[in-house]
Amino acid sequence: MICPSCYGFGFTFAFIQARKIPCESCGGLGKRDVNVHWTQYGVEMRKWRIDHGMTLREACRRYNVDPSNVSKMERGLIKPMRYW
Repeated sequence: MICPSCYGFGFTFAFIQARKIPCESCGGLGKRDVNVHWTQYGVEMRKWRIDHGMTLREACRRYNVDPSNVSKMERGLIKPMRYW
């Protein structure tokens, strides 16, 4: 599966110092192993939220977190942090 964060290039750009940095999502490989990866935790976060009958915005309001980042975590675009 091609990495959705770096689109297969294996790096992203850091505009602070204008240099390439390894993609955090795929570790600089440009591809991800879909079977063993932290993206599974985002899927589990979403499942837990839906099982508890909360929309994304309701859960974020309840736990005082940013809906944009949680959405990206649930979709596997950024590394999840344990919010709930």
